[in-house]
Amino acid sequence: ELKKLQKVKKKNIFAAKKSIYANQKINKGDLFTKDNLIIKRPGNGIPPTQWLKIIGKKSKRTFSFNDLITLK
Repeated sequence: ELKKLQKVKKKNIFAAKKSIYANQKINKGDLFTKDNLIIKRPGNGIPPTQWLKIIGKKSKRTFSFNDLITLK
């Protein structure tokens, strides 16, 4: 049996997911660390499942506190 997502749940799925955000200012060229990143809602960016792939990478731009982390 194929299950369908209810309309009410479709509206809330975006708010329920989480993404990786800057926990402090991160300058261009700084490494992403467990201390300068945080996971929180909403989930419109890099998902927490990618956490270990992000840690140790260099930032390609400057991020302010609470900025959504993107690798572009």
